[in-house]
Amino acid sequence: FFPWLSKWLPGKEGDPGRTAENSRLCVNAVLFVLKTSIPWDDLPARYDKSNSVWKRGGCWCEIGIWQKLNRVLGNPDLEEVRFDSTGVKAH
Repeated sequence: FFPWLSKWLPGKEGDPGRTAENSRLCVNAVLFVLKTSIPWDDLPARYDKSNSVWKRGGCWCEIGIWQKLNRVLGNPDLEEVRFDSTGVKAH
């Protein structure tokens, strides 16, 4: 994780809503799930409660945080991201 990246994440003093205790941990947790393709419920405890990470990640998606991070970091290497049927719902 890049320490300077925290300025792009929500939850800083002055941001609306609750101040995030550890946004970096949330980013690491989401990346861990993407790279390992584990179900959210199997997220290791060191990343906080899986439901909390899942909800925060979803909120960040709605407000465009992941898109901003993608622009800052460049295009991700999607060859390293794996999905399985337990983590993806078909519409």
